[in-house]
Amino acid sequence: MKGLLQQKGFTLIEIMVALLVLAIGLSGIAGLMLFNVTGTASAQTYSQATVFADQMADSIRANMAAYETAQFISDPATSSVDCKFGTTCTAVQLAQYDVTTWKALLATALPAGQGFVCTDSSPDDGQPGSLACDGLGNNAIKLFWMDRRHSEGLAVETDFHRLAIPLVP
Repeated sequence: MKGLLQQKGFTLIEIMVALLVLAIGLSGIAGLMLFNVTGTASAQTYSQATVFADQMADSIRANMAAYETAQFISDPATSSVDCKFGTTCTAVQLAQYDVTTWKALLATALPAGQGFVCTDSSPDDGQPGSLACDGLGNNAIKLFWMDRRHSEGLAVETDFHRLAIPLVP
């Protein structure tokens, strides 16, 4: 009975060990949260890129006259005509306007965003500055953007991402 009366609480060492275990657990949770935030941001950017690729595909389907004469392919001339709703434009002018506004949207909405429509036998290749469009096969829409990711050691890495979809008008 005398031993029980002498014990009055936790020792300083026990408290320090408990705080150390708590700190390790909280740092692990913080690392998981950081990984989750960057993964979510990366998925959101990929979703935006998919919407932008679909938007260009819809613009092409709406202007088949320009598509059949390859007005969307490669890098058409920059549009000097504003072909908004209610404006009369030719098919070529509308294609130039669509591509110009689409590229401007990509540049502002995606980090270092670029987009191209080209003819390629293997569309899922290329990188910014080197599209790898061989002029053979089917048409494709290619988008490139930069993405920040955290590697296993939680160091920030930046690399490009590519989204290539075959164009079936």
